Amino acid sequence: MKRENNMSQQDPNLDAKLTTSAQRQVADTVRALPEETVSLAWRSALNERLAPIAAKKVRVRRVGWLWKPTAGLAMAGALAVAVMFRIAPSPTISSVSVSSGVEANLVAFHQQSEVAYDVAGPGLANPDAIEKTTGKNTEPNWTEDDLSSL
Repeated sequence: MKRENNMSQQDPNLDAKLTTSAQRQVADTVRALPEETVSLAWRSALNERLAPIAAKKVRVRRVGWLWKPTAGLAMAGALAVAVMFRIAPSPTISSVSVSSGVEANLVAFHQQSEVAYDVAGPGLANPDAIEKTTGKNTEPNWTEDDLSSL
């Protein structure tokens, strides 16, 4: 009821537009169309043709209801196994003859940090933890002569 009131308030000429000759002609054409009733025999034949198709769709839905979660669980399990038993990549650092102590310390520190990253994962490798676990003091031994040269 409110809707009808709102429509008449929005367009006061709505009744006038519906009484135009074009609108009357369309109304007469629709009234002149024959009224067809669907026979029960035709509807019954249609239902018989559609019943096997509907049964097939129900079977497909049931199979999908079973196999889709099963496939999802299998994929999640495979991912969990891949993450839990991740094979560490072999080191690709070629052996370089290092004669200087500074260079050897840099290479050793890099190798230790790579191992810590492989073990702990991204964001968890802590260089301080590497020092404590190796027992080595990686701090440089600065002397007064080294500092005075700066």
